[in-house]
Amino acid sequence: QAGQVLATIDSLELRNLQGDLLEAHVQFAWTKQRLEKLRKLQGISAIKQLWQREKEYQVLQNSISTLTRKLLLVGLSREDIERVTSTDFSEKNCEASLVTAVPLRSPSDGWVAGFDVVPGEIVRPTQILFEMNELSKVWVKGHIYQQDAAIVPLGKTVRITFPSQPE
Repeated sequence: QAGQVLATIDSLELRNLQGDLLEAHVQFAWTKQRLEKLRKLQGISAIKQLWQREKEYQVLQNSISTLTRKLLLVGLSREDIERVTSTDFSEKNCEASLVTAVPLRSPSDGWVAGFDVVPGEIVRPTQILFEMNELSKVWVKGHIYQQDAAIVPLGKTVRITFPSQPE
């Protein structure tokens, strides 16, 4: 079925993206605090620092947005991302909130026609893992003997059975 998990892929890149997102969140919070303090100060050096922190604030905001989009594209849900960013990493077993594997879901209804991978195999992002066939409409090419051509006119309905799919 469409959306059904075909495989789960353990990904170091996924862990790195989550680490980058967490780092950006920490830096963002620190920059936001510094901005609030600088806005209360007066003077030329305070204004210069304020401009610098505002620029850093915008860059970090864009970075968080980009990393979030990348994680969504990889297959994480918004709930997974929220759980990761709200985790207190000073607690024991905090790494359990990190998503270590990405589910590979079927893009459509159909049948798995072939796959060339085994559990534990290292795969590349460009590698084709599964061949899916959508069988709502199937074309069959057949041959008939010349003497039977007269009894099989064009457009006639036929019934085909296969040993693997007798129904």
